[in-house]
Amino acid sequence: MGLSDYAELLQTQLELLRAGKRFALVTVLSARSPSALKAGSKAIVEEDGSTHGWLGGSCTTREIVDLCVRIMAGDGGQFVHSLETCQGGVVEVLIEPFGERRKLLVVGEHSELIASITEIARVVGFHVTHLSVTPSDKAEALDRLGGFLRSVRPENLYALVATMGSDDQLFVEKILSVRPLYIGVVAGKKRAEAIKKWLLARGIPVELVERVRSPAGIDIGARTLSEIALSIMAEAVKYSNTQISTGLVASQPATQSSDLFVDPVCGMLVEPLSPHFTIIEGKRTIFCSEQCKRVFESNPQRYSPEANA
Repeated sequence: MGLSDYAELLQTQLELLRAGKRFALVTVLSARSPSALKAGSKAIVEEDGSTHGWLGGSCTTREIVDLCVRIMAGDGGQFVHSLETCQGGVVEVLIEPFGERRKLLVVGEHSELIASITEIARVVGFHVTHLSVTPSDKAEALDRLGGFLRSVRPENLYALVATMGSDDQLFVEKILSVRPLYIGVVAGKKRAEAIKKWLLARGIPVELVERVRSPAGIDIGARTLSEIALSIMAEAVKYSNTQISTGLVASQPATQSSDLFVDPVCGMLVEPLSPHFTIIEGKRTIFCSEQCKRVFESNPQRYSPEANA
């Protein structure tokens, strides 16, 4: 990459940051031949999979783009990944997410528990919003909650209701209406069951009610308020990381395009006009590289639907 290329990428970064858009900066740290990627190459990947700059190697680049989209959905620091190219080389890339962080909404009157949750959440990378609720301002708090929910993207929202049994079902119902990634309620088992029964009676779909994690938190044998806060945030982080590892993200256009085909050997997405293809029994199979084509032709039965059933 020349200086003009770096300058253009930097300008793009600034424009995306000013616009409040989420993106990832990809840097090739090392590349072992055979590989079209070169150490020092950089590119920017936006949330929708669009790219700025050039890394080289369509097969590996598409895998990197998909990885960036997944990482941005989960939001978490820097990521160094080692990838094997379709030609048999190895590249190491650094992926740095920028822009909007995961948002944690905490609903409830200020308490030691909420203070501990806020502290832990910020340490692990959440942007925390505390919606204070007191018995005298419940109606106003519900209005403020509605305004907040309209201002955020639900696929980036994690919510915790800690009103300690004081009309918590009303806040849960309102939050569920936007389908957040995670919603937990600080409550005992009896109260948790009562909330879910109330939601079902209100006509809330079962699949939405089942999203409510209550009692909130994973079982770590917590005894103190700080330990309870830790268990709750551990559950939220678990949900977040599950989005990355399973690819459960809101938008992955690169993997949903009807114009792309899956290489049966390596699983990469391939352009329909790829020069690497074979025709067996009248069926055309497309590959990302000549190497994948050779592997397939050596044992086509291995990649048949019946063999993978």
